Amino acid sequence: MACLLLVSPGAISQIIQCPNYPILRAKAHDGLAVRGSLVGNPFDRAMVDSIAKIGRVLGIPTIAEWVENDETLRELALLGIDYAQGYGVANPRRVG
Repeated sequence: MACLLLVSPGAISQIIQCPNYPILRAKAHDGLAVRGSLVGNPFDRAMVDSIAKIGRVLGIPTIAEWVENDETLRELALLGIDYAQGYGVANPRRVG
């Protein structure tokens, strides 16, 4: 068993530690810091930067949700986020 570390601005102080299981990925969860406000908002940029740093320290990939445009995607790359999800990357598609 392994853990996915979900980090959101509203719950940054409530990160659940999984001491008995490896953490596979850190995910910028719920989109509040990414969607639209990452560029031009120092607080949101710092939140996403901290998630990228956590991933680097733990040696795990990081994922940002709610990426809606190329500007945000470029900013995430500059911050060191590894993966992105959202309409700025690709439209949802049927899986079955």
